[in-house]
Amino acid sequence: MAYPFFLQLFLGQPEIGLVFTNDDSGNEGRIIRVYLMNPPIKNRLLKVLRVSRMPAQDLYLFVQVCNASDRQVIVDSFAPEIALSPSSKAGRVSLPPSFLMASIDLARWQRPINSAVLIAGNELMPLQEGTYIINIEIGLDGKTKYVKPGLLHIGKTENEMTWDKNIMDKFLTGKFVM
Repeated sequence: MAYPFFLQLFLGQPEIGLVFTNDDSGNEGRIIRVYLMNPPIKNRLLKVLRVSRMPAQDLYLFVQVCNASDRQVIVDSFAPEIALSPSSKAGRVSLPPSFLMASIDLARWQRPINSAVLIAGNELMPLQEGTYIINIEIGLDGKTKYVKPGLLHIGKTENEMTWDKNIMDKFLTGKFVM
């Protein structure tokens, strides 16, 4: 009787995946975005044994931004808003096991002033031309679980504002073990 519970406890834990992408669909300029997902279990044997992915309860993020050339901290830590839909944003969310993704807007190109800005909570901070290390600290149930770093390149034009090609549009995951 305890066998399925044991499998569920260890194999059904949340697995948060990140996708680093650029969004050019809006009229206001390119948006640097990160998508979050808690994908369902795909393994057929685990499904037969009735193991399912648990929801990621009380999921939150902290973001630190550093200059890649000299490692100087630009923004020590801020909690971005996580959007479950265009009209629903919060600092902490619950992600059910699904292929639907929540999103975080981290930077935006402002066409009127022709420069990039970091969206740090309620503040817009200008970003100069260069490369930045974006450390995304993922927490669940009040505990930090892991940190995913990403490189963000800011150039002179909107098209030169992009994630590093090694992480761009790839699904990066990390398992949570309670």
